[in-house]
Amino acid sequence: MACLVAADRYHHIRTEIRPHLDAGDTVLCDRHLGSTLAVLFTADPATTARRLAARGAHHRFEHDPASTG
Repeated sequence: MACLVAADRYHHIRTEIRPHLDAGDTVLCDRHLGSTLAVLFTADPATTARRLAARGAHHRFEHDPASTG
């Protein structure tokens, strides 16, 4: 998965960011570096479960593979 994330970032830079920079445009990428470097975070399972129950899962990484639902 980390390799896919890295490949997607490279593609985005090559096809979107670099052409704009080459054209003299200013490019802003909110959290681009941070989200590239931090692919997966871990936390105490009880804390994670409590937070997910409060707001719901928004991404497939947030679903517990051991749960049935």
